[in-house]
Amino acid sequence: MNEVITLVLSLLWTREAPNTQAIYANEYKQLYSICNTHNIAVIDINGDTLKNYTNNKRQTISSIDARNPLNILVFYQDGATIDILDNSLNVLNKVNLIQKGYNQVVAIARSRDNAIWIYDASSDMLYKTNEQGEAIQESISIRSFSDHQWYIHQIIENNQYIGLVDSIQGVMLFDLFGNYSHSIKESGITQAQFMDNILFYSKNQKLYAIPTDTWNTIGIEISKPITHFYFSAQHLWLLHDNQLSLYTFK
Repeated sequence: MNEVITLVLSLLWTREAPNTQAIYANEYKQLYSICNTHNIAVIDINGDTLKNYTNNKRQTISSIDARNPLNILVFYQDGATIDILDNSLNVLNKVNLIQKGYNQVVAIARSRDNAIWIYDASSDMLYKTNEQGEAIQESISIRSFSDHQWYIHQIIENNQYIGLVDSIQGVMLFDLFGNYSHSIKESGITQAQFMDNILFYSKNQKLYAIPTDTWNTIGIEISKPITHFYFSAQHLWLLHDNQLSLYTFK
């Protein structure tokens, strides 16, 4: 990696976020943050908190997918469940993953066609399911084409690829039918996101980009140490130094 670019950022606001672990946004200018491990705060484009959600069992939230604000996915890995919430954060449905036959789900994500991607580490397989958790598509086991042990912690998707993110091995890429394409070998990835045809990822509190037409890694100069990030439309939401900032970028 030789190329480094500077992302031109314009700060809109910064607010304190001392107990925030992760952030997830959507194209409707709303941010969903995980606070105190089991709470969700919804924040608007002005930095104001619109609503809050707390799981009654106080289970640790592993991830949120809010790209469809009418059907928000809240994943509890330890509880092996997915809560599906409406835009008022009322529970529409609960999926018990063990009851559906998935023994060790470690990552989930919303698919572009509004289904749900699930990765089951017990079978090392990627599944697409409906909102009841019933499989409608599955990949072959990654054991059949990889000699390495993968520890998947995130699923990402754009209009060409599904990515399985591993902090040791890198990113394993599949086509939209679950067929293996290739892998990006990069250790230390803590988070990744597709935005159109660019794969962004954070490593050692820094941000990188990989355009899918070249697959060359580009360093991005940002002065803040990154805890978590999310690109949406022309905005970059950034969690850093126990603070949450919103930027426009170009």
